[in-house]
Amino acid sequence: MKRRIPPALETEAYRVLVNALGAYGGITLAGILLLVMTFDWFSSFIYEKLGGWRLFWIFPVLVLILWLKARHYRAKLQAIIREITDPPPAQGLISFLSRLHPQQQDLLKKALDGGLDLEGLRSSPDLQKLPWRMNIEAIAYHLPRLKAYVVVPSHESAGLLALFDRLIRAIFPQARFRRLDLPPPWEGGVPYLGNTPRLAEAVEAAYGLLQESAQLPPTDILLDITSGTALATAAGIAVTLAEGRRIQYVDGQRPDNIYRVLLCDISYEGA
Repeated sequence: MKRRIPPALETEAYRVLVNALGAYGGITLAGILLLVMTFDWFSSFIYEKLGGWRLFWIFPVLVLILWLKARHYRAKLQAIIREITDPPPAQGLISFLSRLHPQQQDLLKKALDGGLDLEGLRSSPDLQKLPWRMNIEAIAYHLPRLKAYVVVPSHESAGLLALFDRLIRAIFPQARFRRLDLPPPWEGGVPYLGNTPRLAEAVEAAYGLLQESAQLPPTDILLDITSGTALATAAGIAVTLAEGRRIQYVDGQRPDNIYRVLLCDISYEGA
């Protein structure tokens, strides 16, 4: 059966319309569906009766109107951020991976050759200061429910993923979770400095990987912003500003050397 409206244009129209309406909490799902159906009929009528070329100047006008309305309603929204101490373990975890200096790599390899375990990592004066301890503590906290884990490495740390996997296997020999690799073009790492948009895209890809490959809902995925750089943290926070996404931080500034997980839950409400 012949489609009445070009598929790509129809898809984009739905996306813009739903995004714009989504900024206004007073419209119910039934109302959104009704408007989408109405727009489908309207655009199809123009495409069939008036000629497809006319749709390409009418559609931008409609998009502009919807965008202005969305800005108006979004200006009335307030972000609500709740800090939760010792949150429930999650099924999906995303984290950055700091690079290790050659001396740190040698130290870790020697410890792994000697049969390193979690207690040994925590008690060693040298090993407990490794940047990767934050990643290990995050995994340990969520281990009871963790199903999938995605690392967003830098260009410098991407070559150390094999060593990181070895560390994970040593610390969690009975673990059932999977560490998923980022798809192209991020498999070789991303710049932690100088290209924040690309870093944000990689984090978004990590979310998509956990949702599609591991079939996890966004509310059961956490982004750990402890490791990496300040720009990596900023990019991660920007991506998680969508409602339903959450970020966590591993607090290691404690005299008892016990790391605590802090979670930030982001939601929005009308002003």
